[in-house]
Amino acid sequence: MDLLIIVNNAAAKAQVAWPIVEERLNAVELKYELYRTTSPGDATQKTRSALNEGTRVVAVVGGDGTLGEAAEGFFNFADNIDQPPTPINRDAALAVLPAGTGDDFARGLYRRRMPLADW
Repeated sequence: MDLLIIVNNAAAKAQVAWPIVEERLNAVELKYELYRTTSPGDATQKTRSALNEGTRVVAVVGGDGTLGEAAEGFFNFADNIDQPPTPINRDAALAVLPAGTGDDFARGLYRRRMPLADW
């Protein structure tokens, strides 16, 4: 699957946002795999696994924590902390669909909170 969508199952705003996103994706018949997190670190493991299997885009419906976990999953880390992490797939992309409490990362991109429709 080219697109993985990770939804933070514990985030109330993500539970509200996901049906809206899902409706729009289905309206254009976009194929995707949906993954709902169940525990801390889940998004990292799922992202890493999906990228290793050829996924090209990971979209996160959640907040900064879920986004950070997914971003970590884009890399393999060596046991030696002096070695930089290596990307799993340099051509893969991370999409942000902010649906957390603060959404600081997303707000930093536009210097203000933007409605879901704009994203």
